[in-house]
Amino acid sequence: MSNSNEIRFKEIPHWFYKISYPFMPILEQKHQEVEGLEKIKFVDEPYFTLSYYNYEGNRSLYSKLQKMVELAIKEDSYILVSTLYLNSFEVLELLLDAVKILKGKVYILIGNSELSSCSFDRHGMMKKLNILDLESKGILIRKNSGAHLKFLIAGKRCMVFTTNLSSDGLFYNPEFGLTFDDEPWINTCLKQVFRELWHKNSEKALINGNWNDSIEWYPDSKLSEIINEKRNKNFAPLILSSRKLINLIHQINKNFHNQTLYQFIIDLLKQAKESIEISIYSFYPIDKIKEIKEILIHQANKGVIIKILVPEIQVKRNKSMYKLLKSLKQNRISVRYYREIHGKIIIIDSKRFLLFTGNFNYYLLKKNSYDLGICTKKDTIVQNAIKFYDLLWKEASESPHEHPNLNLNLELVIKSANFIADRKRVDISLLENLIFKSKEIQLISKDEKYVLAVNGAGKSLIIPLEVIEMEEIDNYLTLNALILPQPNFQLKLGDIYKIKNLNLTLFWPK
Repeated sequence: MSNSNEIRFKEIPHWFYKISYPFMPILEQKHQEVEGLEKIKFVDEPYFTLSYYNYEGNRSLYSKLQKMVELAIKEDSYILVSTLYLNSFEVLELLLDAVKILKGKVYILIGNSELSSCSFDRHGMMKKLNILDLESKGILIRKNSGAHLKFLIAGKRCMVFTTNLSSDGLFYNPEFGLTFDDEPWINTCLKQVFRELWHKNSEKALINGNWNDSIEWYPDSKLSEIINEKRNKNFAPLILSSRKLINLIHQINKNFHNQTLYQFIIDLLKQAKESIEISIYSFYPIDKIKEIKEILIHQANKGVIIKILVPEIQVKRNKSMYKLLKSLKQNRISVRYYREIHGKIIIIDSKRFLLFTGNFNYYLLKKNSYDLGICTKKDTIVQNAIKFYDLLWKEASESPHEHPNLNLNLELVIKSANFIADRKRVDISLLENLIFKSKEIQLISKDEKYVLAVNGAGKSLIIPLEVIEMEEIDNYLTLNALILPQPNFQLKLGDIYKIKNLNLTLFWPK
């Protein structure tokens, strides 16, 4: 709803006006999921887990997460969660049930508090539940804006996964995960990472509904003792992206790799002799990341078969990523586009499997950005990863332009004096009324030009935008824009994004 409190717009002496409203249609099955998983015969029980459209099997990420939390409750243990954001209604309910028993023993570290301030159920419908409700019931929550790691520790069990704890990630987008019931060294490593980020590097603590500066914590001598849990040799040491964090932890736990995640990926790609299979969400041609592109081209020229799976929605939103992938395709590297795939993995020679939480972008290189990876040569895990990857590859598109009607969350700030005008076309009351009565709102784009289209309720409104700034996090797109007098491209030629959730802020001079 708006912040007008039913006062007419012309009577409000403020600098801005906000309109927000969720558009959460029931998710419809795309043709990329027509075959399903029933034909895949996975070969192990505890390790490999995934998310896939409407998949509810025992191997699903949510089913595994639910089971682990329920066992922690039964055993009166503890729960540690790290995620960029948390807005899955089902996970929020699960954690609320847990804290009834595990009082003071449920901890959540998030990287983005704004995206955690709302919740959606598995059908994409908005729900009135968020992390403020968790905090009010006794769950301890801190924020570190660099925390992009995704893992769960529930007592002696743990899980590493590529998804954020969102309805899209758990019930819609293809994601990858590994669960561990019998690898105490991994559990110990993850607890150390959590402890460092929670006590020493968290920026804010959620207390009584407000984000307050958190107090730095210094470990006592017992926590500084050398930790030497015996590592399963089928797994590489746990891999971190931050050199600073590696140096802090590696002194007391040698089960962490001495390379950064970026360095490990570079070496891994160089070691391929026969094949490289990659699933990646973001692949940007910044200077340092270009090294990955150069290695891939070099390997392809040597005869290594390379396949890269990327989300079509991300490619269509980022022209530089599209150009980079196009250049790879021109060098005998296969690229396919799968809707909104978010899972990040690399499979080398069908023998080694790397699951990681980062992307091929600037954040993988930042000192204060935290990602992790785990690499294994365990055959059952590798074979399961290949089977799932092959299914996604078969269903993916050869072109990023086959499925332009995609769901999107939009945060839009418009700074245009002429939008607040007497003309009916841009009257605020008319706009707000159209938004709340509309059947559909779309963002239409072509060659980095954008139009917001409000359709339905017997009327429609086209708002051409001159985008000044753009930022994207998963399927959230933030635009800072001005209003143009008319569209500067033919609407029917643009790619169409259905808006799942709109937050619109209008600025104007007094």
